[in-house]
Amino acid sequence: MADGNRGTTTLSGQNTNIPNVVITTGGLRVAQSGSLSVSNEIVIGDERTQDMSGGALAFLEIDGAGSKIAAERSIIVGRKANAELRLKNGGIAEAGRPGQLREIVLGDDFGIGTVIFGGGGTNPGNVSASSIRSIEAGGKVIFDHPAANLTVSAGFSGNLTVEHRGSGTTLLTGNLVNIGTTQVTAGTLLYTSPSNSSAITVSGSGSVGGSGTLSRLSLASGGCISPGINGIGIQRVGIFNVAAGAKFRIDLGPNLTCDQILNNSALGTFIDMAFNPPASGNVNFEFRNRGMTQNGVYPIMRPYNQLTASFLSRLRFTANFPLQGYFQQTFVNGGFGNRYYQLEFVTTGFDSPYAIWARSFSLNPAGNGAPEQDADHDGVKNMVEYVLRSSPISGIPENLPRMDLTTTTLIFRFTARPGISEAFATGVEYSTDLRTWTVATFPAVSSLEISGQGILTTAALPRPPAGAPLFARIRVTALAP
Repeated sequence: MADGNRGTTTLSGQNTNIPNVVITTGGLRVAQSGSLSVSNEIVIGDERTQDMSGGALAFLEIDGAGSKIAAERSIIVGRKANAELRLKNGGIAEAGRPGQLREIVLGDDFGIGTVIFGGGGTNPGNVSASSIRSIEAGGKVIFDHPAANLTVSAGFSGNLTVEHRGSGTTLLTGNLVNIGTTQVTAGTLLYTSPSNSSAITVSGSGSVGGSGTLSRLSLASGGCISPGINGIGIQRVGIFNVAAGAKFRIDLGPNLTCDQILNNSALGTFIDMAFNPPASGNVNFEFRNRGMTQNGVYPIMRPYNQLTASFLSRLRFTANFPLQGYFQQTFVNGGFGNRYYQLEFVTTGFDSPYAIWARSFSLNPAGNGAPEQDADHDGVKNMVEYVLRSSPISGIPENLPRMDLTTTTLIFRFTARPGISEAFATGVEYSTDLRTWTVATFPAVSSLEISGQGILTTAALPRPPAGAPLFARIRVTALAP
């Protein structure tokens, strides 16, 4: 059976004992409890002469409960052309017979294949296969559905990407082997696979969780991690990147149980991970009550630096890197009983080393403690006082540059605190009239890191003729984050 029509053909009823199905252009739709049974393979997209820049040029759509396609061998999506397999409203695509290789292949001979669960807000269908494997680069699996409990047991492998766009929840129970990136922008994507090699990014209203191991996870603003599946669970994470506005939803249950996020096999901790970036500084959290009453439960966060605080309805919490700690519950008025509660905390931002320094003087890093401000009005900007390790509130600058004269040279020196290169650039400027300033460059300027002291910068400027003025100053520039 071959379909070369560029329109859409709809099949209903029982269509059996068909040797092969090849869709070269256009679409084939199986609906109204119809079925298509093929004794060999189904190929979607098989025409090399097609314009490959035009998106999906062939598709097979299975739409509706009771609608099904079945191939005794593989289903190939995108052979020599771009193609889609669309699964909607309970429709099923079955590949292979029991005991045989049962796979859906994406892309072959320069074609690109995509499998879509749902699409356009419709409920999803599903696959009955052992794996979805991508041969060519560009293969995709897209979850775009509102369903609350779609479970996909097929494993994923090869050079494919995963996108979760819909508001529903998808549980992946198959093995995920060496796949490409995963983007979760809406809904919830859950894993039970023992290993997931994909780099996962969660943003918008998306959430990720389950009990599998996530080797690389990035939570952007709005992105959420919630361990477990409908209850208490353990989520293991390898490389973990967390941005301001990322969310953590933690289930609290009976008998002192709670969700755990681990980056190793050590149990008994709630969080044991290193946030990256930044490599140094603080991370700020805001805890939000998502189901506990003020007179119910008071969790206490105990990080390794012993900073503790009781939870009432909201709590702002700052911990040093790496963040390590656990939850301890105190029971009031009968405690949990058999109920589960959920706690959410949101990263409100990262404090840079400069912001930590500004806060240590009770300054607001975004206000009077901003780098360009002069908090004590002594004529020296905050960022210059930071670089020179001077107090920004004393009114008396400290550790100012030194100048020495030789018979031929003016030597200008200052020592900057170490580790500032990611946030600030320093240098030396000179002038003869205090109006026009020139930046001193190498070889006139040199820098040397002195252990335990900082970075010594020395500028050797030619001494002007007798009686002529020469001025020098430190230049500090805040770098863009």
